[in-house]
Amino acid sequence: MSDDILSDYVLSAERAIRRVLLSYCRGIDRCDADIVASCYHPDATDDHGAFKGLGVDFARYATEALRKHAEATWHMLGDSIIDLTFRDTVPVGAHVETYVHAVHRCRDADGPYHERFGGRYVDRFELRGGEWRIAHRLCIHEWDALERVTQAFAAGTRQAHAKRSLAVYPARQRHPRTCHRPAWAIDAVALPRTLDQHRRRR
Repeated sequence: MSDDILSDYVLSAERAIRRVLLSYCRGIDRCDADIVASCYHPDATDDHGAFKGLGVDFARYATEALRKHAEATWHMLGDSIIDLTFRDTVPVGAHVETYVHAVHRCRDADGPYHERFGGRYVDRFELRGGEWRIAHRLCIHEWDALERVTQAFAAGTRQAHAKRSLAVYPARQRHPRTCHRPAWAIDAVALPRTLDQHRRRR
């Protein structure tokens, strides 16, 4: 395999993995269990400390808990270190470490407050059937804080957020798996044919 072809596959794999990470945050912040579950392989496991079990079960557990606990949530990812693993020069897995900063907007008798969390997602990704998904996730807790807050803008001066809404991209809600199999997804089984096509184009 030429260096150019290998580089294309590596970049495509990294982009697909990053998209899964972003889709996970989107699903969590919209309390959409289907989107969160689609980021895991069916037999994937998740260790969030308070929860240890299957990733698909965590999807339901986390979204139901946040829907009851928080008015809104916000998960922002930092940099990711992606170390791919190969079989016959083809990327088939990856060890991924990603920084995360999460904020939960909550309210009690004293008013609104923010729960802040800083940590890392340590993931093992696997490519199966052309789809990159999480095979195991460990959430590492680095720090947290609770902050009382006051409203920054007067009521009615800003457009209200569509809480837990996917109205901007309704197709994603109905078909979350489309996030993880783009046109350039790598299929290890189909790779020889793909390489032949590449050679013919040249």
